[in-house]
Amino acid sequence: MNDCYWTYLRVYSPAESQLISSTPHEIPQPWPLREQIIPAHTDVLDEKIFGTQAFGTLLVVPKGQTLQTSYTYQLPATIVSSEPDGKSFKYSLKIQKQPGTLAIPLTLHLVLPPGMVIKNPPPGLQQVQQGREEWIFQTNLNEDVVIEIGFQPTE
Repeated sequence: MNDCYWTYLRVYSPAESQLISSTPHEIPQPWPLREQIIPAHTDVLDEKIFGTQAFGTLLVVPKGQTLQTSYTYQLPATIVSSEPDGKSFKYSLKIQKQPGTLAIPLTLHLVLPPGMVIKNPPPGLQQVQQGREEWIFQTNLNEDVVIEIGFQPTE
């Protein structure tokens, strides 16, 4: 127990987001106090925070090791706002670092709706493959990050 990092990882997303998949991890029998296996599972949480939907999982990371966890969820259509020109759209994402934690590596995968292209990608956002509207943003989460992405229909 003392040679591990125990944490409960929460991901906050906009209300009405739908969890598609996640990678929870089983906690083996000798680790918990009751010495019973804790099955891998992801919780859909009701945090009572207006406008949010949260997902969470219990993680145990042994000393000197790393653990990779991912969540895939679909955002509600209401998360995208129309620009004044009526032809383009904007998506804003705020990623908040938990105070008191070290920088955590973060990779964000963004897939645009069919027929859309990003206009003026923000710094750090890179296209995965030319011709595919799949993008990646990578950072070490030293501080909160706000990403604003403008996109429009292909001409």
